[in-house]
Amino acid sequence: MKKTKKLFAMLMILCMLVPLFGISALAADKMTNDPGSAKQWGMKAVGMDEAWGMGPTGKGVKVGIIDCGLSTATGDIARSRVEAGPNYTGSIGNSATDIEGHGTFVAGIIGAAKDNGVGIAGVAPECDFYIVKALSDMAQAVDDCVGAGCQVINMSMGTTYSSDALKSAVERALAAGVIVVASVGNEGNATVNYPAAYPGVIGVGGVDQNLNVCSFSNKNDSVFVVAPGEKVASLSLLPGVVSTKDGTSFSAPYVAGLAALLKQMNPAMDAAAFQEILAATSKDLGEAGYDIEAGNGLIQIPAALRYAAEKWGYELSDTSAPTEPDQPSGNWNIFDFSWLREFFQNIIRNLFKGLIPGMSF
Repeated sequence: MKKTKKLFAMLMILCMLVPLFGISALAADKMTNDPGSAKQWGMKAVGMDEAWGMGPTGKGVKVGIIDCGLSTATGDIARSRVEAGPNYTGSIGNSATDIEGHGTFVAGIIGAAKDNGVGIAGVAPECDFYIVKALSDMAQAVDDCVGAGCQVINMSMGTTYSSDALKSAVERALAAGVIVVASVGNEGNATVNYPAAYPGVIGVGGVDQNLNVCSFSNKNDSVFVVAPGEKVASLSLLPGVVSTKDGTSFSAPYVAGLAALLKQMNPAMDAAAFQEILAATSKDLGEAGYDIEAGNGLIQIPAALRYAAEKWGYELSDTSAPTEPDQPSGNWNIFDFSWLREFFQNIIRNLFKGLIPGMSF
C-alpha cells in the first residue's frame, strides 16, 4: 500500500512538472515539433497550420516591438535575429533585457522559431526584431523603429489620451510605408485607446477559443480586425517554458506577424493595401459586415496570402485545400497547470519587486 501511494504521488508530481517545464508529453494535437505547439489553438484559428507551408516566413523583414523588452534566454528566438534599440523605461539593462515577460510573450507570437524543438512556433518564424523598451515615450519609440528600418511595428499597448507627438510619429511611420499594428485595449467597453484609434493603424481586438469576441476586448470603431486573445500560448522568460495569457496585447502580434509575411512578398505594401487584404479575407463574425465588436472579422492568414499573391503575381508554395478555422471546444483541461506555473512566477516577481531601483515588474 505504501508503495502504491508513493507511486501515485510521483505520478501526480510528474503531471504537474510536465506543463511547468513546457514538455508536451500530454499534448495530443501538435502542428510542429515545438513542445508548446498543441497549446497554440490560436495558430489553428488563423490558419497557420496551413500557412506555414505556403512559403513566406518573414525572412528579411524587420519587425519593431515597442514593449518592455525581449529576452532571448528562451532559446526560441536567436540573438542574431534581435537588435536592441533604446530603453526609455529606466529599468535595468537595454531593450533586449525583459524582466516582465510581456514583450517576450508578444515576440514569440510574431516570430518564435518553427520546428526547432523549443517552445512554440510564431507566425513569421524567420523575421528579425528591433526592440525598443518604452511605456510613456511611444512617439520617440515609433520614430526609432522607422529610423532603424522597421517595416512593421507592433504596439501591444495604448493610452486613452491622444497626443500630437504620438499622432505625428504614427503619421510619419505610415508615410514611410511602415505597417503599424496596435491592441485596442482590455476595458471591455467603448473606451478608445491610442495609437489603435489613429487613421491607418491596424487596431486589433481579441476572440476566445469559441471564436466569440472576448468580453474584455474594447468595442469601438478602432477595431479593424480580431485575432486570438484568450488563453494565447507563447514564450515565458524561462527557457523552454510555454505559458498562456489573455488580452488584446496578444491579439495584435498575430496581425503584425501576418504583416511581416506580406512584407516579405511585397516590401512596397503600405497600410492601405494591408487594410484592403484584411478586409477582403478576414472571417466575418457576429453581425454581417463590419461591426465595432469584431471589426472586419478574424484574420485568415492563408486567405490573405493567396489574395496578395494573386494581386501581386507572387508564387506561393503548393499547399493543401483551404480549411475552415478550428473552433476548439473550450472545455477545461485537467492537465492544464498553467495557473500553477503563473502562481509561482507571480510569487517570484513580487519577491524581487522593488529590490533594484528603477526596475519595473
